[in-house]
Amino acid sequence: MEKTPNGKSSKSSVVSTSQPSPAQVHSGAVGAIATELDNIHHRDFFQELMHRSVDALERNLSAVLAVIGVLALVGAGWLGWGWIEARGEKAAQEKFYPLEKQYAEKRDGFERAKFAALSKTPDKTAPAVPAAATGDLAKDYGDLVDGLESFAKENAGSAAGVQAGLLASQTRLEYSQTDKAMETLKLLREKNSTGKLMGLLVRMAEGNALAANEKCADALSLWQQVLEQKTAAFLHGEASLRAGICLSRWGKKIAPSKWR
Repeated sequence: MEKTPNGKSSKSSVVSTSQPSPAQVHSGAVGAIATELDNIHHRDFFQELMHRSVDALERNLSAVLAVIGVLALVGAGWLGWGWIEARGEKAAQEKFYPLEKQYAEKRDGFERAKFAALSKTPDKTAPAVPAAATGDLAKDYGDLVDGLESFAKENAGSAAGVQAGLLASQTRLEYSQTDKAMETLKLLREKNSTGKLMGLLVRMAEGNALAANEKCADALSLWQQVLEQKTAAFLHGEASLRAGICLSRWGKKIAPSKWR
């Protein structure tokens, strides 16, 4: 007991000088595990390995959290880009739909006229037969094919743009306008890799256009790109057949291992 200046006694405060406990040294979930392992004086091999691992994790916890943070940001960025890409594709498809509808109606009318011309007993109760195709692109389609090509160029990296370009190039080939068809297909190929289905369809179509223009070597190169992709297995039969036809016209033999 100590005497105070007024004569009264008081208890002196006791300050602990003991070392901090393991629980005070380690904090959080990692610290709790480390504390439990610290208290095991005779650790077996697995306990010792775990102790060292937890100790290392605890010492580098800030670095580990930083890495996790970076990965989280990368994942968020990837998801964000996927959302933007999907939104852009949706907008492109919505713009493409009226063009596609108009084109489909034209094609359907020409097919109906062709069928009616072949019929020996026309159905008088059927709706009026549309006018048949004249063989002149401008008369048959107006500026529709030009519109499809413009849309394809503006949306070359989208599936909608590729679809528009394929329709336009197919029509150009039917009217023997091979150069314009290849111009559109080349642009689409440059914007779509072989890792995308649309990129493979473009290469297949461009190969067909090149073969029609007697550019067999260039066509074979594109078809080979299609054959190298396992995801394009449904195109392999057609690519091999067209390659065989193209080579036979040029007096060459097919190398089975290359075109199989």
